[in-house]
Amino acid sequence: MTFAKNTFRLDPVRENVLLEPQIRKELFSLESSIASLEKSVAESNQKLTAKLAENAMTAQATLDKLDATLMTSKTVVSSCKSTETATRNALRTSDVYATMGPLPQRFEEPDTWNYKIKKQNPLYTTTTNQYGQQHPTIHDMPTVFRGQTSKFSEHLNISGPYRNFSLNI
Repeated sequence: MTFAKNTFRLDPVRENVLLEPQIRKELFSLESSIASLEKSVAESNQKLTAKLAENAMTAQATLDKLDATLMTSKTVVSSCKSTETATRNALRTSDVYATMGPLPQRFEEPDTWNYKIKKQNPLYTTTTNQYGQQHPTIHDMPTVFRGQTSKFSEHLNISGPYRNFSLNI
């Protein structure tokens, strides 16, 4: 079966499907939806601006607290006061992060713990050694502590010693 070239012609035909009243209705609905979108964007911008101002105030308060802590820690170090003064003025982990329940003292106040640094030979010092020598900060400490209970061991302790000699006959 033979086909002639260009037998079928598929040129796009442009016709104005919508009449003028329908076009006006569509334009009106589009304009109203644009107005409602602009209104919602303005409201969300106002909410975001309010949240940003609130966060800025919170950040400024935290920054002031950090500055006060830095100044107190500098004065403590310079005047060689006791460690009790340093623990009272030091920034705690719970001051910066939301914690679940009370944390142990080593997590709550990492600056007060004595992390000993061994003096190293400078010939064998690497960049990882430098990182490992840094004292932990409140940002490195965990915010959750789930200590284990000893209920099982206490139950065994109440029962007394148990010896099984069944295999030693």
